Amino acid sequence: MAETGSWVTHTYQVLGLMEAVLASLQEIGAAQRGFVATGMEEFLSPVATAREALTRDLGEIRRLTADNPEQIQRLAALQPLIAERLAHAAESERLRRERGLQAASAFVAAGEGERLVTGIRERVREMERLEEELLARRRENAAASARNSFIALALAGAISVVVVAALFVTLHRLNAGLEARVQQRTEELSRANRSLRVLAESNRALVQASSERDLLEQACRIAVEEGGYGMAWVGYAEHDEPKTVRPVAHAGAEAGYLQDLNVTWGDTERGRGPTGTAIRTATPMVSRSVETDPRFAVWRAEALQRGYGSSCALPLVIEGRVVGALSIYAAEPDAFAPAEVVMLTELAADLSMGITTLRGREERQLIDEASRLSEARYRGVLDSMREGFQIIGSDWRYVYLNDVAAAHGRRRKEDLLGRTMMECYPGIETTAMFGLLRECMETRSPRSMENEFTYPDGSTGWFALSIEPAPEGIFVVSLDITERKRAEDALRQLNAELDQRVIERTEQLREMNKELESFCHSVSHDLRAPVRAMDGFARILEEDHGGRLDAEGRRLLGVVRGNAQRMGRLIDDLLAFSRAGRQDLRREPVDMSALAEAAISDVLGDAAQRDRVEVRLGSLPAAEGDPAMIRQVWINLVSNAVKFAGTRKRPIVDIEGTREANRLVYRVRDNGVGFDMAHVGKLFGVFERLHSAQEFDGTGVGLALVKRIVTRHGGDAWGEGRVGHGATFGFWLPCSGGKG
Repeated sequence: MAETGSWVTHTYQVLGLMEAVLASLQEIGAAQRGFVATGMEEFLSPVATAREALTRDLGEIRRLTADNPEQIQRLAALQPLIAERLAHAAESERLRRERGLQAASAFVAAGEGERLVTGIRERVREMERLEEELLARRRENAAASARNSFIALALAGAISVVVVAALFVTLHRLNAGLEARVQQRTEELSRANRSLRVLAESNRALVQASSERDLLEQACRIAVEEGGYGMAWVGYAEHDEPKTVRPVAHAGAEAGYLQDLNVTWGDTERGRGPTGTAIRTATPMVSRSVETDPRFAVWRAEALQRGYGSSCALPLVIEGRVVGALSIYAAEPDAFAPAEVVMLTELAADLSMGITTLRGREERQLIDEASRLSEARYRGVLDSMREGFQIIGSDWRYVYLNDVAAAHGRRRKEDLLGRTMMECYPGIETTAMFGLLRECMETRSPRSMENEFTYPDGSTGWFALSIEPAPEGIFVVSLDITERKRAEDALRQLNAELDQRVIERTEQLREMNKELESFCHSVSHDLRAPVRAMDGFARILEEDHGGRLDAEGRRLLGVVRGNAQRMGRLIDDLLAFSRAGRQDLRREPVDMSALAEAAISDVLGDAAQRDRVEVRLGSLPAAEGDPAMIRQVWINLVSNAVKFAGTRKRPIVDIEGTREANRLVYRVRDNGVGFDMAHVGKLFGVFERLHSAQEFDGTGVGLALVKRIVTRHGGDAWGEGRVGHGATFGFWLPCSGGKG
């Protein structure tokens, strides 16, 4: 009989070890899912211990069932499945570390782990059923052995009655204890099986769920229907001021319970219940008795009214952050054993992973939809533009063309898309354009060019091409510039004709100028002698016969002499102007200060004139040129300034020079009558005068001569003035060795 009791204990040991094996596998699976969902290594901390316990428990089962060939055979079939499950968990961990959440989630969602767990459970259940059958037979043997012992002792004599009775009572108590242990163990197994069913169904729901809300509602429904719980609900933690827990899904006997629940996850009276505490501390919270647990005081009446006896709140953790909780209510008190809480914790981890997966899926769908709409808008914009756009793949096939690009190639889009450039335009690979396309394709650097494209019929078109690297290959923007090129060719031809006409006209003008200068020189030379003779004879007439003339005759004779002298000066100026254009130009260093001083002496003449006019000569930089010509420039400018300042009470003339960049600039400023800048264009023309001969004497050639001399030296002359406020006339020459 003692031996029979030992076998009963032996059977319970085997059953307990099998449940321990399942618990270790569940713990490893929960750690795996937690790590996949969050990437936090601390989720894997129980794995090593669970693996050691798993190896130890399997070895103990093998030892205890060594006398049972049938169990040994089933254990041999179980161990490869366990090894595969452990390898599957290790692979998911590797994927999470090396390739991230998406790859690891897809690997887990494929269902291979669930298939292995289901196979393991089936093998364990078969072994447990066999052990339970052995337990039943051993219990019957124990009872039969007890009865036989009782009869034998009764026949032994009355003296053994008391002993037999005592033994009977002992056996009865032993059997009762065994029955109680069997019943307790059966209830524990039932609860474990219930949790496993909930976990398995939830995993299937995780794979099949179409949305986050669908997943949460299915999880609550499975907890009620498969797990036999009274009610389940999911609440999300809001980040508002009161830290509200917002119900988002529920199933079971809720009957308006959640409507007035007002749970928070803050450290307040309504935040210290199981749900709020689980969210705040990220720890599963079990309330063994709704009726006595002080944390349930706020909601006790409503909970008892709906038949809730105990509860379990499990945090939902996504990427290391608690986003809410799964709360489950049972009708009986103390309904959540530790093993069951482990299973439900794994359920919460699976639910968290499912939420993460679905959110990622929804986000990808939104991104894909946005990308699709963006691409549609992008293509619509490209199709409506006047530039040609085309994408050419790395295999030289047309990936995309807009209508303009197809028109540029004089082909239909459907004839080009999917085909290579070489197929569509034979020989194109030998062109400079294709070489540029290849450079961009290989170096991934932008290129641009203007290309003349020859069509199969021999006609041509010009296009400005911008070539950019693209993910598919290259992106080409083309603009038809054929008309522009034709206009440029026409303009180029017209410019060439104009250049030739300008050359011809310049030559004609040069010849005309030569003829004009020759004519001017001849006329001036030929007129010079008669005018001098006229003045000479008038002077003789005045000296020898002036006494015979009356006052009017003498006046008229003075007019003749004055006009003859003015005509002589004009002829001299014209000859000087003509010589300035014809004579060779010498270039040598010129002391501008010395030339200016000489010009002042020539212009002012006697001491009386020097005392009347104040000439202030500043520092003048030396230049390079023809000294005789430059001296004439100074004489003309100084005499011009003295003449127009002569009407002032105190005439003043300032002469100065500066070096500005690559120019030597000289100015002669006076305080004379000035002039109107509206007529500045006339200043340097031959015979152009801004004042009458009665106002100021002169021939109108002096400034024109200045302009011609300075221009021949590579410089220029200008004038500035204001009526009544004097004038400034200046000129510039290039620095030595340079041109202005």
